[in-house]
Amino acid sequence: MKRHKLIAIFIFILGMVIPFIDDLVLIEMFYLLVLLIILFCASTALLIGYLIWDRSRLKEFFSFILAIPLFILGQFFSSMAVDKVQRARSEQTIKEIESILAQTGQIPADYPIKYGIKFSRLKSKNEFRLSYSKGFMVTMYYTSVDKKWRNNRWYD
Repeated sequence: MKRHKLIAIFIFILGMVIPFIDDLVLIEMFYLLVLLIILFCASTALLIGYLIWDRSRLKEFFSFILAIPLFILGQFFSSMAVDKVQRARSEQTIKEIESILAQTGQIPADYPIKYGIKFSRLKSKNEFRLSYSKGFMVTMYYTSVDKKWRNNRWYD
């Protein structure tokens, strides 16, 4: 049973990492999507079948049955969690930059930001842009001109 837990944790973590590696997202979306849907339906049917008819064999196939749902759940969980955390960090950065603008009258040429948030000064001296990856090749960006968050998908 300990081995099943380790496999489940590994699959969940793998699902959490893949949305942020663009090449793997492309492979998943264009080559593995149909396979993942079929495996998800099969694992759901097996789980329901084993729960209704034969619970004794459920332990044998537990890691296989939950592998694809855990993988997909990990992807959605990480994408939502990273979006919330990065949005909060970005909002704090926006407040800091706007306070610098109020004090000095200029946006700094370079502002040190960590954790995947990117700062860029626009052509106008008092305009800036922040961006971060939301996962699945979706980038959220904020411009001081619009003062709104927008998303940029891979096909935009």
